[in-house]
Amino acid sequence: MNQTIINKAVRLGLSLTLAFLTVLGTAQAQGPKAWTTVASAGTVNESDLDIVNLSGGGTASLVNGNDAVTGHIRFNVVATDGLFDLGVPRMKVRFTDNGDNAQVKIFLYALNMNTGLMQKVLELDSNDYAASGAFQTQTTAPCAATAGFNFSNHAYYIETQLIRGGAGGYPKLTSIQLYNDNIGQTCQ
Repeated sequence: MNQTIINKAVRLGLSLTLAFLTVLGTAQAQGPKAWTTVASAGTVNESDLDIVNLSGGGTASLVNGNDAVTGHIRFNVVATDGLFDLGVPRMKVRFTDNGDNAQVKIFLYALNMNTGLMQKVLELDSNDYAASGAFQTQTTAPCAATAGFNFSNHAYYIETQLIRGGAGGYPKLTSIQLYNDNIGQTCQ
């Protein structure tokens, strides 16, 4: 065989191997595939349609006013690859809670398909963090979940509450992410 052909084949093989390793490294750097949503993609309770504003940019907020109100938004959770990974469920949320008259609460629920029993799996409450008029991103603590994902026997959904306690309260929600965190420990 001609030495030129052999050299070209070796260079092509090395190039393909390097390209494959680059793609593999990029995919691994991104981490597991998580379930994500923007707040404006949720379903607002029918009784709350006049107080919840779903706007461009994915944001959900309460309409302007001074009255104490609570707006409820729900999100269906579907199985994604990252929710089948080993580890414990975690939830990351981006929100605004500008003080005493604002609060954002997010709950992940599991509905047992056989028994109909509902179980709260995770909860994030904006009052557990410093108030700020700017958006902030917070994540539930490792091992905060009461159970792992089991889509064979459960349906999952997220319920959010945007709460205004009075004048000046402007809670907002922009995004929610669910994933399994392989923290290298077993939660009890």
